[in-house]
Amino acid sequence: MTILTIESFNSIFETLIPVLRPYSHYLYWKFYQFEIMDKVAQLVKGKAHYTLYGFEKIVEIIYSYPNKRLNPKEFWLDIIQSWFKSRAKKIKSGENFIQAVYGRGSLKGNIIAWKCILPNEFNIKPKQFGFTNITESREALKQAIQYRNISIKSWVDSIKFK
Repeated sequence: MTILTIESFNSIFETLIPVLRPYSHYLYWKFYQFEIMDKVAQLVKGKAHYTLYGFEKIVEIIYSYPNKRLNPKEFWLDIIQSWFKSRAKKIKSGENFIQAVYGRGSLKGNIIAWKCILPNEFNIKPKQFGFTNITESREALKQAIQYRNISIKSWVDSIKFK
């Protein structure tokens, strides 16, 4: 006798969903719940939930299917945004995934650039935006934010649903 043991989210994503996917049309009235779980699993496996855009995309998928809900989508989006903002406050730049680069020699202790570093799973090359004064610092930070947002959006949107 063969027994399927499911002990964690990872087991569901790696074992159960791939086994059920070819037969999902037999789930009849539960097909939509399976479809939601499958899409969310692919985003979570791809680490999209590490980013604000990815987390918002997961909530969008969940709320795109009809269901009785106690809270509106905006309620959850506000919680997610406040969590990411509180995490960003602890970073020198005030932005997630954007780190300060400190100078050497005569510039030791001074911030000379903003560097956008995303998790390795994303396979997105880090990029540094240098500056020499406060005005340029603001512009460099804007460029780093724009690079981060475009990179994350294109990466999350590239995750294909099976």
